[in-house]
Parts: sequence; structure tokens; C-alpha cells
Amino acid sequence: MKCLVCGTDHSDTRCPVCLFPVVAVPGDVSEQEVRQMLRSKIEEHRKKLLPNIKTGIVLYQYDVHADGTVTETSERVFFEGSGSSIRRQEPMWLNRKFDTVSDRDMVEAEIFAEISGYSPARSQSVRIPQIASSQEQNIGIRMDDELRFSICVRSETGTVRMSEWYPLFR
Repeated sequence: MKCLVCGTDHSDTRCPVCLFPVVAVPGDVSEQEVRQMLRSKIEEHRKKLLPNIKTGIVLYQYDVHADGTVTETSERVFFEGSGSSIRRQEPMWLNRKFDTVSDRDMVEAEIFAEISGYSPARSQSVRIPQIASSQEQNIGIRMDDELRFSICVRSETGTVRMSEWYPLFR
């Protein structure tokens, strides 16, 4: 069953991510009809949930040493604000710039999300667009009403590219 609040597929009586209860409905009622009937409950639960959502990206750095060995380090960096402040129209940007990583159109990255007091952090691999003509880029995140997110990249000239939408919690 798919959670009506966060979209997580599960078979429990409560969603393991956001703790919203499973609603039993007759077989001839569509998910859209259930959403309509429970709209106020879904919105009430979301309003409690959103301020507790934190999202971030895992940044990797590779150091090549004189002897040819390579050391990898990683750092989890949170986007500013919570789920309440990540708006579909206005991405939340990290407060740092990054060199364009390659001349490829897309690169892989690891994004994570957690809900304080609800569930442990979950991470997933995503494809982030690149702006090959740009020397530096900024990375941002947007979230929609279905708790899906998109990663945005902004060049120093203001050009913005957006990834596809991914479920925040799988």
C-alpha cells in the first residue's frame, strides 16, 4: 500500500516513515477519492511532518597524493531550512559553490532525507544535471506537494537546470 502522506510503499498498519495510519477502503473506491475524503487529515499530518524534514547531499572529495594513491572523503551537507520552507517555485540553495564536475550532461549524487522524531535518514542515488559551460555551480532542492524532490543546478550567470522528480522517501 502507498502512504497517502509521503508516498512510501509498505504493508504495515502505519507508514514506517511518517507514521500515518493505513486507511481501509472498499475495493471500488479509487485512491483519488480516498485522498479527497481524507484531505483535511492528510494536510494536518503533513503540516506536522514538514517542519521536521531535513534534506541534504553527500559531497565527496578525492585527494591524489604524490605516491599516486587516492583518498576519498565524504561529508553530509544539509540544505538550509526544513520541508516547510522548500517550495516548488523557489529552490533552497546550498551556501557554497562547486566546480563543474565534468563535461557530462548528468552526474550521479547521493541525496538523503530524514524526519526528526519519525524515522531514520534514508538516502538514494539521483542524477543531477550539469551546466557544462559553467565553471561554478550552486546546488538546490525543491519539493512538491507529494513530497517528491528535484535537484536544481544554477550557473554563475543564473542559468538553472532541474533534475527529474524523485520520491523523498522510498
